Formats: sequence, structure tokens, C-alpha cells
Amino acid sequence: MALVFDPTIGGEFSNSYVTQEYADAFASNQYWQAAWFAKTVEQRQVALMTSTGWMETLPYAGNRCSATQALAWPRSDVSCDGVAASCDLIPLKIRQALVQLAFQLLENPNAIVPAP
Repeated sequence: MALVFDPTIGGEFSNSYVTQEYADAFASNQYWQAAWFAKTVEQRQVALMTSTGWMETLPYAGNRCSATQALAWPRSDVSCDGVAASCDLIPLKIRQALVQLAFQLLENPNAIVPAP
């Protein structure tokens, strides 16, 4: 089965808060960029989807923008880092945290949940 990576904002089947392009651009400005780009695109996408799944377990203020959106973000009636959230974007701090978490998972698959 082929990997399905869907970063559509507010999408019904979305499974990542960031696009591959955003994640790669963010990573290119980090000290760990070589390790990030040493992984395949598929490995990076799986890490982004896994990180998004973990971030979905966190409680967020405000409301989902749509009853049909797959993910908790985008949200309305809330601000993130002093900026009012809108239904057409994912806050910068959420996107940055996602890529950083994805990198940690690539380096250590037990970074979030230790092995039994």
C-alpha cells in the first residue's frame, strides 16, 4: 500500500500539519539539517504524520473550524502566541514544534513512547 501524506489545511483526510516543503525549509535552517535530509522523503513524511498524531492528543483551546476536518487545527476563537488563529492556517509555533518532534522521532523512534 502506498503512503498517503495529506497536509491539506482543514482537510477531511489530513494527516500532517505541515507540507513536506515547509518541513524541509524549516529543517534546512537547523543544526540537524544533514541528519534530516539523510532520511528519505517517505521516512520524513511518516515522522511528520506520527508527530501530528501525537500532537492530536494535546488539549487545545478554541474550536475546530469545521466539523469535517480530520485534525484539531485549524481552530477559531483562540490565539496562539498572541496571534488570533484563523481557519486558513496552522500557527507557526505548532508547525515548528511538529517538525522538531518529527526530527526527534527520526533520530529516536522511542522519543515519545519508550519501548516496552
